[in-house]
Amino acid sequence: NALPGGAIQPISIDALDEISVNISPYDVRQANFTGAGINATTKKGTNQFRGNVYGFFRNQDLLGTRAVGTKIPTVTQSESRTIGAIFGGPIIKNKLFFSFSYDKLEREPVTPQAVFVPDAAGIAAIASIIARVKSQNYDPGSLSGPSTNLSEQETYIGKIDWNISRDHRLAVTYRRNYGQNTSFANYNSSTATSLSNHWFDQPRNTDSYTAQLNSQWTPDFRTEATVSMTDYDGTPANRGTPFPMVRVEGLSGRRLDTGATISSGAIIFGTENSRQLNRLTSKEKQVKLSGDYTFGDHTLTIGGEQITTDYSNAFVQNTMGNYTFASAATFLAGTPPTNFILQKPYPGFSINDAIDNWSYTALAGFVQDTWRPNPQLTIMAGMRFDMPVVDEAPPVAPGFATAGFVDSKGIPITRNNTTNDGNPTWAPRVGCTYEVESQRKTQVRGGFGLFQGRNPAVWLSNAFSNAGAVYNYTALPAERPLSTFNPNAATQSVPGTA
Repeated sequence: NALPGGAIQPISIDALDEISVNISPYDVRQANFTGAGINATTKKGTNQFRGNVYGFFRNQDLLGTRAVGTKIPTVTQSESRTIGAIFGGPIIKNKLFFSFSYDKLEREPVTPQAVFVPDAAGIAAIASIIARVKSQNYDPGSLSGPSTNLSEQETYIGKIDWNISRDHRLAVTYRRNYGQNTSFANYNSSTATSLSNHWFDQPRNTDSYTAQLNSQWTPDFRTEATVSMTDYDGTPANRGTPFPMVRVEGLSGRRLDTGATISSGAIIFGTENSRQLNRLTSKEKQVKLSGDYTFGDHTLTIGGEQITTDYSNAFVQNTMGNYTFASAATFLAGTPPTNFILQKPYPGFSINDAIDNWSYTALAGFVQDTWRPNPQLTIMAGMRFDMPVVDEAPPVAPGFATAGFVDSKGIPITRNNTTNDGNPTWAPRVGCTYEVESQRKTQVRGGFGLFQGRNPAVWLSNAFSNAGAVYNYTALPAERPLSTFNPNAATQSVPGTA
């Protein structure tokens, strides 16, 4: 799934004490989703030491071959291995408890195969290219394909539960998800393949800290306070050292899938052009406080929360240069490339000005009345108020005002630095639940309400990225003879400039 953390769910099923799926819950305390919310509670220690160890294995031999009477394609390779353990118990009986869980997944689907396979002449040409590049202090890797397509994730969860007194309980939780998979960039194109140091690893690492205090102040009044912090890092890790991306064409070989002869195949090496300046991190801090006061058949809920997220997102292509050569001979001879692409900053800017560093704060307040006129019927009605805060507007992009953009009503859009800062959402919610008297538990639920999901951070961050700070240079035919290959990723320049 797409959750930060990797290839599986962020919490192992064995580490869960309770899980619930709430479809359109009308409780105003629940937010940051649309349609349904999943609430999960991890296991906690008890007065007895308890633990378990588990393992799971599956490969292609354990997969079925038919589904509803229909034969499904055979999988040649698919292996998944999971191991884990959970252990908990008392530190001080009846007072202080601990719980720890560990889970590791290794998943190995089919290893990618090259489609374009160079012949003897092509392999000899590639060997000469590798030797030349190594003389320029860069190891481009090898032509041999990947030996594995392993993706993995490790999850650690530690939890402390403290019964401060009969009326106050504190739970502190730490969760770490470290996952990684490999992207074999440009390896299995129909007419091209890549050397191994052109590939990159894609980690998805999350560290999360949570503290929750539940207090019963009087028989009628109770509160819940939560403080959490989550750090996420999805920055790709290149296999090789920084180097321009290079495509050398004119190689001979064949297509492995069709057997067709290829006379214009290509080998690609160097830092993949979209990973030359690519970084994604976020740091989220959340504070939430709510209180419930019960009087008669009613429970009044009042609370608020603040979620502040700091983003750093760098996605600037071709900052180290992107060269194309017509043949191995032209590359080895130092002949100008047939194409050259480079992202460069405008005068007065640096490449770092194209990186978006910004913060988004979501403020919320809510009030709700829950009425139980009888043991079977529960009616709740409330209002939630959400206010986004964006402290800093995106930089104004030169030329945006005259680009001719219009909104859905045809009104010209002349600025690119507007945000949803200060644009509130009032979300009324009304819901009811009726417990039907029957042998099996049966509920009738209904209601209406307005729900708002989390902010689409990548979309919003695009307004902060490269707002007129850098430009994409592609050499024109008349400029290509002026271009020469520069193996230094840090000193690339447009022909005719420093």
